[in-house]
Amino acid sequence: MGLRVLGKVTVTVGGVPERVTKNLPNPTARIDVQAIFLQALPTNSGLVYVRTRGASGSLTDDRGTLAVTMSCIPAPTSPVTGPFPSVTMSEPVIPSGFNLADLCLDVDQDGDGVLVSAVIG
Repeated sequence: MGLRVLGKVTVTVGGVPERVTKNLPNPTARIDVQAIFLQALPTNSGLVYVRTRGASGSLTDDRGTLAVTMSCIPAPTSPVTGPFPSVTMSEPVIPSGFNLADLCLDVDQDGDGVLVSAVIG
């Protein structure tokens, strides 16, 4: 097992979802992981929507229907002391249960985002 840290990932414009792998050289390349951890940035001021690309593989705005949204991460209570909300997803019996490139983010406030890390089985 290894830890893969993607660090800070922000969404430029709310309503235009972006992959959590957007900062990598090839953001669409498959990255099999066993667990994913996402934590709200201290500077966030709105919700962060954690979602998949959808059945068609599209990256369309899903904030109204939440049809492919797995979780909503609220902004921290305080940018200095937190708490800093987070979400963890894991597939303990399947070492490569998630493709990190299929995970996307959307936001209510432009520039909000998360810290991303994953466990590679």
